[in-house]
Amino acid sequence: MNARLTGSEEYMRRARRTVPRGVNSARRAALRPTPLVFTGASGSRMTDVDGNEYIDYVGAYGPMLLGHQRPEVMDAVRAQLAAGVLYGGQHAAEAELAERIVRMVPSAEQVLLNVTGTEAVQATVRI
Repeated sequence: MNARLTGSEEYMRRARRTVPRGVNSARRAALRPTPLVFTGASGSRMTDVDGNEYIDYVGAYGPMLLGHQRPEVMDAVRAQLAAGVLYGGQHAAEAELAERIVRMVPSAEQVLLNVTGTEAVQATVRI
């Protein structure tokens, strides 16, 4: 057992009892010597359960283009959390977002926003 990965190896033994192959991604299952288990991230760096630090070249496969916990992103998220997370009606920012998308995507004339991924897939199937 690699002493620098003992925490990840312990976690994987535990996870395999309730999660097939111990991970929720076939890609992660293939990592050797063991899938890494992360506890935190800041900027371009991630830390695993053993305290090892890594440069995050994956960037969550796209969403973390600005890095982990970027202050201006965190401030915007905090402000929105304080205003509310989900409404059962229109939100004042919906039209603003649609206008920005129409300006940025030359072929877009209108935008239909979805609340969930399931709703987006259902709309795509209908189209």
